[in-house]
Amino acid sequence: MKKLIAFAALAAFAPALAQDKPAPAPIWQQGRPPEMADSKLAPFPPKLTETPPAEIPVDSIKLPEGFKTELWAHGLPGARAMARGPRGKIYVGTRQIGRVYEVTDQGGKRTVRIVAEKLLQPAGVAFATARYMWRRSTRC
Repeated sequence: MKKLIAFAALAAFAPALAQDKPAPAPIWQQGRPPEMADSKLAPFPPKLTETPPAEIPVDSIKLPEGFKTELWAHGLPGARAMARGPRGKIYVGTRQIGRVYEVTDQGGKRTVRIVAEKLLQPAGVAFATARYMWRRSTRC
């Protein structure tokens, strides 16, 4: 009976004890020096969904004389870093979404497919062919 009363008293005062501790700062704000405590700087959250090509303002990009802009590929939400594969395909990593896309150029028409997903922040993309890796390992 004493344990039940003690448990009930603890349960009654637990919310009051929890309110005494301030909530921790968001992870992107932790480690900030005291002089930046009131700073309004915050990370810009990227759009994690596909933007239709008609909504991409390609014509409003200002470029030096002699340059032009065009939409090369679309359907890669969160695209961040690219690498060209040995067969000319482009591999694009994302950060927050955790995907790697493959862009294939088929004579002016480009197709996009997901080649890996549920990865932990694959921002940089790098790879080597198996043949290259085998040759390197046999020379050592």
